[in-house]
Amino acid sequence: METIRGKITVDVIDDGSKSQGEVAFINCDDSKNRYAIYRAGMLPQNDAFLCSLAGTTVVLHGNIEEKGYFCVEAITSENGEEIPIPAMTLPGLGKSIFIDNGTAKEECGKKTRIPRKLKKLLKKQKKIKL
Repeated sequence: METIRGKITVDVIDDGSKSQGEVAFINCDDSKNRYAIYRAGMLPQNDAFLCSLAGTTVVLHGNIEEKGYFCVEAITSENGEEIPIPAMTLPGLGKSIFIDNGTAKEECGKKTRIPRKLKKLLKKQKKIKL
């Protein structure tokens, strides 16, 4: 696991296209590196939680991946307080889930049914094992 510190910004990508969306980035303090950040099992686009942190300086704990992405596992504020990462909600299901050893599970601990289109996308991006 790696740790990076920096300020979170939000940019619009693919402006004017069907895939237009907002992506949160972290601009590292100690280098000129900039990473698109995302939570495990979620796409980087339109993550309301990460986008809500825009303008704040944080310490991110996670993994640097290919092509300038950073998978966030934990977030600490500038003054050292941990920022809780909420459970994600799958579109169309309205259920909160979490990732347990790479498997999507509902809060009650049972496996959840994920819509086929989202399942294919997550498998293709190798975000979670279903």
